[in-house]
Amino acid sequence: MKLAPLALLLAPLCASAQIDPPLPLDWEKLSAHATERVEVTLDGPLLQSVAGFLSNNDKDSADVKKLLAGLKGVYVHSYQFDRDDAYPTQDLDAARARLKASNWGRIVQSVNRHDGENTEIYLKNVKNDADIPGLVIVAAERRELTVVQIAGKIDPAQIGKLSGTLGIPDVSSKPAPPKSKDE
Repeated sequence: MKLAPLALLLAPLCASAQIDPPLPLDWEKLSAHATERVEVTLDGPLLQSVAGFLSNNDKDSADVKKLLAGLKGVYVHSYQFDRDDAYPTQDLDAARARLKASNWGRIVQSVNRHDGENTEIYLKNVKNDADIPGLVIVAAERRELTVVQIAGKIDPAQIGKLSGTLGIPDVSSKPAPPKSKDE
């Protein structure tokens, strides 16, 4: 079998590309209760292969390609449910606590209690050169939960360029709230 030696050579590369997930959520349990799901796992050479498909001629694509060059992995878990509070919020609270207790710092939180929306962005505090920097986005609504982890060097100001690509939700295209009858 000619693939065995190749697999042995690639195994250390793949192992080093694996990024510890910062959130200990049971993705299978969430999938079982979801009516719709999107899961994206791009890491190591696969992530760079995806970047190779992007054009250098289009400014937006070129910007995303440049951004991807510094990344080690992009992981997206997005679930929609047919009823309110269908996912265990205590598991999500425990996951948030784990982030706060480790080397992750929350830099943004947006809460809308009326709509039940809570969006948080965390950055990993890099303590030494061996640490892989990263960003985690947790967007929780009553009937939807999305967790995005981006591992690698990324400028938080550029994260919007990934919006709508690689399975990351497009936050720029949310519909405007309906107008009241008085308007």
